[in-house]
Amino acid sequence: MNKRMSNLKIFVFDGINFVPVARQFCEALNELQTCVMYVDPRTFPIKSFYRIRRAWLRKINKIFSRGYSVCSRLSKHSEKRLRNQILKFKPDILLVVGLSWVLVPEGFLRSLKEQLNCRLILFDTESGNFLCHEKFVHYLSHEINQYDQVVSFSKTMTEYFQSLNIPVTYFPFGFTKQLDVSQECPMQYDICFIGSPNFRRLFILEKLKKYNLVVYGKGWKKFKPFMSQELIKKTIFKSIGGGELIQALKTSKIVLNITNEDFFGIYSGINLRPFEAIAYECFMLTDYSDELAALFDVGQEIATYNSYNDLIEKVDYYLANDELRLRVAKQGHLKYLSRCTWIHRARDFLSIIKN
Repeated sequence: MNKRMSNLKIFVFDGINFVPVARQFCEALNELQTCVMYVDPRTFPIKSFYRIRRAWLRKINKIFSRGYSVCSRLSKHSEKRLRNQILKFKPDILLVVGLSWVLVPEGFLRSLKEQLNCRLILFDTESGNFLCHEKFVHYLSHEINQYDQVVSFSKTMTEYFQSLNIPVTYFPFGFTKQLDVSQECPMQYDICFIGSPNFRRLFILEKLKKYNLVVYGKGWKKFKPFMSQELIKKTIFKSIGGGELIQALKTSKIVLNITNEDFFGIYSGINLRPFEAIAYECFMLTDYSDELAALFDVGQEIATYNSYNDLIEKVDYYLANDELRLRVAKQGHLKYLSRCTWIHRARDFLSIIKN
């Protein structure tokens, strides 16, 4: 049993339920015997006449702002139950993971903070995702400035926010193994890529279509008109998670990570996939960033590429050197065990908020 690290009561608002970040973080806090309540606002009932009200809001925005604002959102799910749960739980900290503006009205969380005299903290997982100018301006003007404290997944964004005198602490992702996979899995593929599409990813994957490659992602259906027939044949047009995702990782010699165009644009480069891969002792090949190199020993615990040609050279090199590839995967897994689990992150988080 872990020693209790905090007497704080933490209410966790999951603003990015499509990835397990908030859920796994809560489990880790629980393991440290912190009193935590997890809520996914998307599970609450949809508001009456939501679609009609949303259509009316869009029309009003078009009339008065000469164009629909992508940030003028009407919260879809009823916040009444959320309010009641927060008031009943009486947290010391109200922690938002991801975003709040698409889920609750502006000012909703701030009013609860003032009513309960608690702290409002953001785990920023999204600031590197806003290539859209309007969304980023909205994030800076209306989202991030409502919090008493922020921890951010991106070192690049942390340094930027600090330059604006916003109290932000760097706080990278972690991962918790969801299933214990101890047996050896026979390799099926040379390269595996799992993720949603964008054109940067498309161009890179087209360079790799000559290999025994598999691509997973439901969103790739919309990209079919822009994909070569050879790449289409290597794509499985569905999203995968849980045991199916682990199976795909474990049966591929190389797990390829291609950061989103927006991550790449700000030289952040650390999404969740590298942490998933090393958790299951898989060989991870990802695009290079200084931020990544600060967390991992590049070439020893994880491998990186800098260009199309460098990627192909690295793929050929590691496919031809099984022993080296397995050694890098092993060292990456040891780094995960020693520093990159959500338990490690939860301890860091409790230390940050105390200080």
